[in-house]
Amino acid sequence: ATWSKHPVPVSGLDLVSVAHGAGVYVAVGRVGNKNGHILSSTDGSDWVDRLVTTTSEWPSSIAFGGGKFVMVGSNGTIMTSPDGLNWTRRSAGTTSDLYSVTYGGDRFVVSGVNDTVLVSVDGAAWVGHRIARSSGGFLDMIFDGKSFVGVSGEGTIMTSPLDATTGVVSTGKSAELFGATRVADGFRIHLATASRGDVAVQIRDLSGKVVHEVGASPIGQKLTISTSGLAYGSYVLSVREGRNLLGVAKVAVTR
Repeated sequence: ATWSKHPVPVSGLDLVSVAHGAGVYVAVGRVGNKNGHILSSTDGSDWVDRLVTTTSEWPSSIAFGGGKFVMVGSNGTIMTSPDGLNWTRRSAGTTSDLYSVTYGGDRFVVSGVNDTVLVSVDGAAWVGHRIARSSGGFLDMIFDGKSFVGVSGEGTIMTSPLDATTGVVSTGKSAELFGATRVADGFRIHLATASRGDVAVQIRDLSGKVVHEVGASPIGQKLTISTSGLAYGSYVLSVREGRNLLGVAKVAVTR
């Protein structure tokens, strides 16, 4: 194969990851121990410096999926963008350094130090997921169409099959696993154990706009959410108990 070298608009920039989507290439990196940078290009040849991150937000990986870019980095940095130009900082719920992000099965999966694994169906709301010890954390991950495969130090390789039927993610803590099943007039949410406090439910469209919300109330282990008035299509359902995110799932409203 023949490779061509193209200039970048930042001197001394070490690039570490690149992704393509929505007709745009996006590359991320940093200059030594200084700021991080996010570059974009429509043709892979001419690049523009779109965002300069702080010294505590060094980029490490970027992926595209579900109509958006997700960039991860040091100190729990997560940023999202629909076009590679405009970026929004997201809360990861951790300050661990994040190494890798990949997209598959209608969700993003992020890996990081200390066996950190985060899962999100929209790039905005993230849930931690426990794994067995992997020699400190996955350095990189891919999705092969059926499973996520992660590699880490000391030659460790681990796989995680995708449960395509439930779309459920878990923090691995008691009462923090939920499923969303379709019923005649909406969705029924199931907690693994009875909730310890008041639970709030939010439904957002894929652009992130809140289209339905149920205020905090004690629900025990299940609650039926009506979807009356919602247009047919895909949505992101999230459940919180106080400030704790119990889980997120991608759901569909159909005829």
